[in-house]
Formats: sequence, C-alpha cells, structure tokens
Amino acid sequence: MSVIKNLENKIKLVLIVSSLFMVGCIIISLGALFTAKGMVDDAHKKVYVLDSNHIPIMVSQSDMAETLDVEAKSHVELFHHLFLR
Repeated sequence: MSVIKNLENKIKLVLIVSSLFMVGCIIISLGALFTAKGMVDDAHKKVYVLDSNHIPIMVSQSDMAETLDVEAKSHVELFHHLFLR
C-alpha cells in the first residue's frame, strides 16, 4: 500500500510541476507577443528617408490634413504636365 501512495504522490507532483511549467510558458509567450507588437507599432510611427549618400534621416510623419493643399496642387500640375502640353 505504501508503494501505491508514494506513486500517486509522485504522479500528482509531476502533474503540478508540468502544469506550472505550461502556465509559465504561456505567460512568457503572451508577454513576448505584446512586446513585439508594441515594438512594431513604434517602428511604424517612424519614417526614414535616404539622402544622396545613402544615409538614413528620420523625418516626422504628417497626417493628410497638413499636406492636402500641397498634394492637390501637385496632382493638378502633374495633370497639366501630362495632358495639356
């Protein structure tokens, strides 16, 4: 009888240790995913432009409202250049 109780305790211990290990792996994986997503979101907010010497320069990103006038004038000039020569 003592051997069976000892075996049952060892099986319970193995189940507890493996369950804790699995929970730890899931927590670490989810933490890594959220950290990676944050890093990708931060990288998407930065815009780099290469100058003539192939040196990257970080520029600020603007929204559509700030550049609407310039883009509209550029489209009109391109239209006139292509079709009204």
